[in-house]
Amino acid sequence: YKMIKIFSFDDVIEYNKNIGNKANNLYILHKNKIRVPKTWIIPSEICMNIMRDQGLQKVEQIAIGDFSLAKRTINQIGDALYKELFNEISKIVYLNPHIKAFAIRSSGIGEDGNEESFAGQYKSYLNEFSIAGITNKVIRCWEHGFSKEIAQYLKLIKKDSIAPCNILLQEMIPSTKGGVLIKSGEKFYLSANWGMVKSVVDGNVNVDKFEIVNNKIVGVGAQRKNFAYIFPGKRSNPQISKECMARELPKGPMLKVEETNNSQNYLLVSLNEDLSTRACVNEEEIKKVIFLGMKCADILGLNEYDMEWCFSKDELVLLQIRPLTCKISESKENLDGIMGLVGGTAYGKLFFLEKEKDTKNFEDGGILCTKKLKGASLNVIHRASGCIVESGSFLSHSALIAREVGIPTIGIDNINRISFGRYAYIDGRNSLLTYLDEGDCSEKKEERYIDFEDSNYEIVQECDRKLFGKEFYKLLSARDISEVYKCLF
Repeated sequence: YKMIKIFSFDDVIEYNKNIGNKANNLYILHKNKIRVPKTWIIPSEICMNIMRDQGLQKVEQIAIGDFSLAKRTINQIGDALYKELFNEISKIVYLNPHIKAFAIRSSGIGEDGNEESFAGQYKSYLNEFSIAGITNKVIRCWEHGFSKEIAQYLKLIKKDSIAPCNILLQEMIPSTKGGVLIKSGEKFYLSANWGMVKSVVDGNVNVDKFEIVNNKIVGVGAQRKNFAYIFPGKRSNPQISKECMARELPKGPMLKVEETNNSQNYLLVSLNEDLSTRACVNEEEIKKVIFLGMKCADILGLNEYDMEWCFSKDELVLLQIRPLTCKISESKENLDGIMGLVGGTAYGKLFFLEKEKDTKNFEDGGILCTKKLKGASLNVIHRASGCIVESGSFLSHSALIAREVGIPTIGIDNINRISFGRYAYIDGRNSLLTYLDEGDCSEKKEERYIDFEDSNYEIVQECDRKLFGKEFYKLLSARDISEVYKCLF
């Protein structure tokens, strides 16, 4: 099979296949002079050719039952196709010597859509230097497109197959600070931190949070930020507990390394007192981010949206933008590091899920406790009455997935603070976690109340008038309520 060309945004018009929502949005914005990372599209047809080369025939759409075969086939890529892919990537690297590192990301056909976001489900690789490393990470991304994690998400959204994804090869932006902007209703929600956007979308560290209406900050503000993700200043990561220079941060401070990731080439560092206590974005920068969001939304025809952005020194760069799949459920963080992510209340036993084997112990009506909503946790989420995730931001990927499912959810700064095995009551609107005796919970532990003021309230009001009242709907997710409404009315 002849290798399909890798396209830059400058010549992608030659390629008339579906490049995925993420790539398409970035392409349109690039054509409208919005600053986005320089991007090349590695088409899904290359992945299909790899599978055909190994003897598979129906490769345009892969059923969940065939994921293991597809993944194994991609892993066994033939020498000729690997060499062609390597050579094509080599040309990009050598012709762009000013780009010091690259990001490898997915752009699936259904990803970043109006109904499903796939937020945090696909693999991304950051800060890759070498041609061999980039080539191998591209193949890993295709493999992960047929992983158990993707299969579980597809089952969650009631789909039984998926097309191979396109891959984006992007200029790695050396970010000084970055975050997420969400437009929901008339309000903007902005979360930000020093360094990489990863800390905001992962939700595992505290970040600055702002609520803005009519260009005025009306809620929250600068938070104490103890940690941030940065790129190492050299090709090898420094040792944990040693100091390294954070070149992209203000004044290039020496910061203590808390965690390394050699496969991803990033570091988790402790911030010094100055960076911890002051806001990483000022009012003028917040206005610039909001203006960029409004301009992009106007170009793409979006009313509500979810946008990732960063500042590289003083330059504002759009990283990605997608439609907002569910409205923000407002809540206030309490003093114990608990934040409401999805409105509603739930009672149940607290179960911690980290691996697939943990799902065997999960009991129907329990409260799901997990670091991130992906993989094994999605396998049981519809059996849960509520959810607790490790997230300090309602703009994180896990918060977004929880809103799409419509399950009462709170975030906590450290999931290991939870007393697993005990019974508890959670309140996603009021940011509450209360431990209960088993006797207190015996009659209530399987109850799950969706906060209808935050999700599909008008639909439920209509159903109240025409059917059985609100009690009939209290165990349905926001997505299920929408489907019921479509069928009935």
